[in-house]
Amino acid sequence: MIGHPNNTTQEKAWLHFYMPVILCMTILAWIPDVSAAELSTGKTPYTIVDTAQIRFYSNNAEIEYPKAGAAFFGQDARYAGNKPAYKDNADGTVTDLNTGLMWQSDP
Repeated sequence: MIGHPNNTTQEKAWLHFYMPVILCMTILAWIPDVSAAELSTGKTPYTIVDTAQIRFYSNNAEIEYPKAGAAFFGQDARYAGNKPAYKDNADGTVTDLNTGLMWQSDP
């Protein structure tokens, strides 16, 4: 059926619509389920690197530290994470020492 030159219109529709849907569903089934409770306790199956954000903001301006339950509570500046650390591999790539991810250097 796949790649056959005599596929019917119905088979072609299946290939172009249903195959990508099935592929996406399969990929999503393999992604680890991380609950809100895990995120709130800081226990995740992967490393999160801190953004170094230290200020709090409303919709319009910088604000003081919002208390629990107040508007704008829960911003990134409230949470400390792993300090960013990178290694120049001297081969045109840079490695994130926290996550192991590697990027191509940008000149």
